[in-house]
Amino acid sequence: MAISIEFILDDIDTPPPEIAGIIGTTRFSHIRRQRKLLVDVLRQEAAAGGCTEFHYLCSKRELEMMVTRIENGPAETVCYIRLPGCLAPFHMARLRETVDKARYAMETTLIGPVFGDEAAAVLVRQDALAVLGSSVGLERRTVFLRLANEFQTMLDHLGLVDLRRADELLRFFTGSTEARHFNALKVEAGVVTKSSVD
Repeated sequence: MAISIEFILDDIDTPPPEIAGIIGTTRFSHIRRQRKLLVDVLRQEAAAGGCTEFHYLCSKRELEMMVTRIENGPAETVCYIRLPGCLAPFHMARLRETVDKARYAMETTLIGPVFGDEAAAVLVRQDALAVLGSSVGLERRTVFLRLANEFQTMLDHLGLVDLRRADELLRFFTGSTEARHFNALKVEAGVVTKSSVD
């Protein structure tokens, strides 16, 4: 039986100072990918996959409102895809397929591995509440490790990238740069340079 999927982009946790210095913003979701904000690309792909709602959390207040919504909402007919702002799909176009498949989830399923204290996941109600109610760090890691032990983990078709790590951030930027109309694309000392004879 297909259920409705609500997408939660949890971008409450801010980038570490060294990453904020690189991206020049206080939110991971404000990174530009092919001239579009990451949040806008995620919203578009989630909608294309059939998400019924897109929730963009940037504050503790919005988080509390989301928890209340889940507590008061239907338990059997809705699942939630939670993507932390610090994890981005390297293969963005595959997000719509992941959302579409999630509509048939019968239980919580991790979408790829646990990255320290974060993971992307399809969550049934009680697990969504557990994740959203856990604090950053060891508590959240413990919740995700429990979920990883109890439930299935999908193959990471999205190629999730941990944007909290400078090398992964650079890989994400390099992979999202359009090379057409350019003869060369090089990465040197943390700088991506595109060049053309024009």
